[in-house]
Amino acid sequence: MNAAKFLLCLKENKNIRYIARKLGRSPSTISYEINRGTIVQLKSDLSIFTKYFPETGQDVYEKTVQIA
Repeated sequence: MNAAKFLLCLKENKNIRYIARKLGRSPSTISYEINRGTIVQLKSDLSIFTKYFPETGQDVYEKTVQIA
């Protein structure tokens, strides 16, 4: 998967189907990657926000492959 294009599309709030077409992947693959790499964080005012981190997605993927 082209990480730079993927991140750019996420920053531009493109939908999953658009990203999938752009990268030549299945929408479910894109959805799985977003879910693996998205974490919930707290701001200093204790409000919650979510953010995608490619490193987190890669770590979760590698742990899943080791278990299987």
